[in-house]
Amino acid sequence: MKKSILLTFALALTAIAIWFGQKGWLEISFLQSNLENLTARFDQSPTAFILMYAFVYTVMVAFFLPGLFIMNLVAGAIFGPFIGTSTAVLAATAGSIVAFLLSRYVFQEWAFARFPKQADSVDQAFRDMGGYYVFLLRLVPGLPIGLTNILLGVTSIHLITFGFATLLGTIPWTAFYVIAGVEIASIKSVDDIISTETTMLALCLIVFLAGGQMLTRKYVARRTMQKQRTCL
Repeated sequence: MKKSILLTFALALTAIAIWFGQKGWLEISFLQSNLENLTARFDQSPTAFILMYAFVYTVMVAFFLPGLFIMNLVAGAIFGPFIGTSTAVLAATAGSIVAFLLSRYVFQEWAFARFPKQADSVDQAFRDMGGYYVFLLRLVPGLPIGLTNILLGVTSIHLITFGFATLLGTIPWTAFYVIAGVEIASIKSVDDIISTETTMLALCLIVFLAGGQMLTRKYVARRTMQKQRTCL
């Protein structure tokens, strides 16, 4: 019964999101043309506006709805870089935790049946690398956050480890798009962001691949030693 209700709710939200997309409400041009109106509403009641924004963002992440890109731009354009990034990151983490719990306690059987190999692979990687693996997953651009939450929900990872690693790993890319939103008036299309994103991605890859390789070796070595000691 619970699964049916949640599934119906998720489908309804998806239909609404698709409708928003068809109306053009998830496009940069819509945000630019309505920026003054949104800013005025924020000025009238900042706390209520931020809470509503955070709630919508959380639901979007929890139920894998499209539009997070625009939501990050909205945060930067209206809240500014610091408050915008903080709000978006916390909401993204909260939404991921909701999805994680739904996957673990409601849709676990379905997730195992749908993604058996992926779930085993992710679980094994987590056992070898710990929370650092979750952190790395969050840094991979283009990796569906919804799929990641589902797979991690059926592994042996502890909720606190998942939440903390997600919080840290969500910061870099969220901050990038939020900061881009601060300059929303000068953005003509997604290409204006992508050109900068490509440069940032290249730099991030160099840093994280170098640092990640070193940390990964340390994690694997430590795990190996712990298993050997346990066997002895």
